[in-house]
Amino acid sequence: MINNARIVAKCPDCQSDISLPPKPELWMRITCPECGTQLEIVDDDPWELDYAEDFDEDELEQDFEDELEEQDFEEVFYDDEADEEDEDPPWQ
Repeated sequence: MINNARIVAKCPDCQSDISLPPKPELWMRITCPECGTQLEIVDDDPWELDYAEDFDEDELEQDFEDELEEQDFEEVFYDDEADEEDEDPPWQ
C-alpha cells in the first residue's frame, strides 16, 4: 500500500498551507509560494515552519572571536617546522 498523504505545514507569515517535499528534513529551507517568505523546517512532530535566519559568515566568525576574547582565550598557532626537527623524543 502506497501512502500518498501530503505533508503540510503552515506559513507563520500568511498562514497558508505549504506542501513540503516528499522527504522533508529539519532545517531544510522552504519558500512560501503565497507570500515568498523564506522559511525553514524547525520541528517534525508536528511539522512546523519558522522564519529562516540569514547569517553572514564573517560576522559569525567575528562573534566567535569576540566571545573567545571575553573568556580570556588566546590564539595559538601550531608550528609545522618544529615537527621536522631531528630531535629524539624524550622517551627514547
